Amino acid sequence: MVLLKKQRLNWLGHVERLAEGNIGQKIKRWKPMSKRPIGRPKTRWEDDVLEEHKHTQLEESSTE
Repeated sequence: MVLLKKQRLNWLGHVERLAEGNIGQKIKRWKPMSKRPIGRPKTRWEDDVLEEHKHTQLEESSTE
């Protein structure tokens, strides 16, 4: 599980370094035009990565 989290963060860094017009950047920043269905919204990949990053920072600060 730790390897998967690390790979997600590595991929996010790779996508962030791409040129602004690159397809990876376009997909990451894409927002759908239609309304969401009723109920809890589905978690996006980016939301998972940001949550893992916050969790990792909390673990590092608690060990210091």
